[in-house]
Amino acid sequence: MILSAALNPVVRRAICCIVSWLIVGCTENPFTNTETFQSHSSFSGQIQFNQSDTTQMPRAYIWMEALDFGTFSEIGGAFKLSLPSPSNQPGGGFTGSSNVYFYLANFSLDSIRVVMHKGELIFERGSLNNVGQVEEDIVLNQLFSVDISAEPAFFTSGFEDTLDVSVTLSAFADSQAIWTMAATTDDISSVLLWQVDSTSNDATFLRNLDATEQLRIIGETPVTWHGQFVIAPQLIDIGEYRVLPHLWVDGHRPPDALIRKLGTTFRAYDESFRFLPFLRNGGKLTILEPK
Repeated sequence: MILSAALNPVVRRAICCIVSWLIVGCTENPFTNTETFQSHSSFSGQIQFNQSDTTQMPRAYIWMEALDFGTFSEIGGAFKLSLPSPSNQPGGGFTGSSNVYFYLANFSLDSIRVVMHKGELIFERGSLNNVGQVEEDIVLNQLFSVDISAEPAFFTSGFEDTLDVSVTLSAFADSQAIWTMAATTDDISSVLLWQVDSTSNDATFLRNLDATEQLRIIGETPVTWHGQFVIAPQLIDIGEYRVLPHLWVDGHRPPDALIRKLGTTFRAYDESFRFLPFLRNGGKLTILEPK
């Protein structure tokens, strides 16, 4: 005898309902066919920076994983993230949940979760409240400080000279592993000169030929690395620059796609490093016009 034939109609209907409920409940779509809600295209919040020098007002990079979409916060951490239109999203409008990461290279990484339906945000789901603000605390803790000295601070364009760079690092709470380029155990051999007021966002890459990649551990006791670089005639334009030493944090690593979205790759030692958000002190350099 076939089992289904032995069951009365009421029992058969109950079994069908249970099976249907299990199938729907195991899908990734968090919405029911009859559910109604308002959708939105932006959300906002405030990043808290736990840092050593509170006179500095940093900015963090905000990146939504599902859309591979990012922007920077305001100085001080306030942000409003407006999504691209559904037609410019994968599949013509993403449905599901997504991690949103908050990144500053020498700070800890934090993230929240948002829920979307057909390319728009659903409030009161994930980490958002009923007005589209992030309910959770977003806290980025500074991992280490970076103080840069460049001597001399002024160069005259067209004349060859030597730039002395000192980089002092100090970790907070826990020791940190840092990748850099160096020739010895206490030097630094790879830096960028980034022109502050340039609209092209160009940078000049300086590296000593005998440098190799090194992984170094820093603690709470400050350590200073030194490097010397030749500034050749006509190498860089007249203007104000910042000296940016190549430093990559081994831990607290964000997703590779976030780094690529910024325009670089993890442990890149080239001009693309300038796109990495970093909190640094000092490192000013001015190239003057010849008299």
